[in-house]
Amino acid sequence: MHRLIHSTLDSCYLSTGGDRMIKISADEIKYVPNGTNDVYMVPDPNIQLPELEPMLLGDTTIGMKVNGSKLSQYLNALAWDDRAMSGPRMQQLFMARVLVMFFFAHVGMRPIIAAYGEQDSGKTSLLENIGRLFYGVDWRAVSLPNKIRDMVAKLTNNELAFFNNTDNVDLEEQGYLNLFCNAAFGEADESAAQLYKDNVELSWRISTNIGLASRDMNFNRSDVMRRTLVFALKKPPKARQLTKPERRQMFIEDHSELLHELLSRVQHVLVALKATEGRRYNRVSDMDEMEMFMLRVADYEGWLDECREIWMAYQADYKEDIAVGDPLAQLLDLWIGSAGPGREVTTTTLWQESERIFKRLNIPMTYKAPAVLGRHLGKGGKATVLAQYGYRFIGNSHSLHVFNPKPEMAARCKRAFRDAMVAATGEIGYPADKVGVAEDVEEV
Repeated sequence: MHRLIHSTLDSCYLSTGGDRMIKISADEIKYVPNGTNDVYMVPDPNIQLPELEPMLLGDTTIGMKVNGSKLSQYLNALAWDDRAMSGPRMQQLFMARVLVMFFFAHVGMRPIIAAYGEQDSGKTSLLENIGRLFYGVDWRAVSLPNKIRDMVAKLTNNELAFFNNTDNVDLEEQGYLNLFCNAAFGEADESAAQLYKDNVELSWRISTNIGLASRDMNFNRSDVMRRTLVFALKKPPKARQLTKPERRQMFIEDHSELLHELLSRVQHVLVALKATEGRRYNRVSDMDEMEMFMLRVADYEGWLDECREIWMAYQADYKEDIAVGDPLAQLLDLWIGSAGPGREVTTTTLWQESERIFKRLNIPMTYKAPAVLGRHLGKGGKATVLAQYGYRFIGNSHSLHVFNPKPEMAARCKRAFRDAMVAATGEIGYPADKVGVAEDVEEV
């Protein structure tokens, strides 16, 4: 049983909420009875789709590429906040993320959508625009549940789970991030409720499209970020802002045209995936499945180089996102900024020198002992963070660590250390006799 959308390698199915489905194949878009080809949709009166008009369907010249179409404008933010991912790149990635909802059979993942920006930047509206395509003009993102069991219920009972003001909650502490990771790949989760009931452990696959709207990004765990597409927004000029009644009326007028264009794009992407089946592409990001999906369609549509540039920019922002606020990245910024790159040090030396720096800066030391720091240096999940610092492990009897970041990264570390010094002490330099360079101690 499926809730809203189901995909096979040949067709996509969209529920109408009742006894019919919309079947999209490479050849046609048509209504079929619920249960056709053993595809069953759960009846849902909340689904609100305008009636299909055949003359508006089947335009296979429109696929994934953003253009001046009605849907391209509708799925565009009023003001993107440019990073390496510029506004046009984010708009293109957002269009692809909406389309991938129909292609889980091909892609195998549903990336988490994280939209953040200041108040009135339109971050929540960006997410809600997706839901309104299927559930009508009054569909809304909701607040995060207070309990893990309520979150599990939300994820298992909804195709779209979009939440606003998510920076008001510690997602890690609540245990939500692990659930989000499972949902992105349709992985199994256990039923605590069933365990309490009869001591029988059951598991099922959580497969949900998750959207998070917040003022600031409040997570950067690398395994979660590998499953997350981040969209930064800023407050648009007054001239571009619309009132809620204006947005509501525009959607009501455009809903039919928007749905028809979406289905035509889905059909075109199906054609593109068939045409590029078996082709191989060099990939640059840590979101391999989504990147491959876009590269195949872009190749068919003739914008492959542009697509590669999008993913190179995405990867640059991703590396920055997982480093910001990461305790290990903070430690290495300050230590390399103080001691300089290129030294071979044991874990104990690195910890001792870092502890003296943190104490001088009146910053709590995250790693309470050398052994704790050593475990984090060896974690596979930290590989992307460590790569930015040119990390190399020398596995001799001393277990030495070497950090040789690129010049621009070394300069960033130096600035980070200098800024922290100025903020904490007013001193621009750091006297050598206060830092000291610990003797390398052989670890047992």
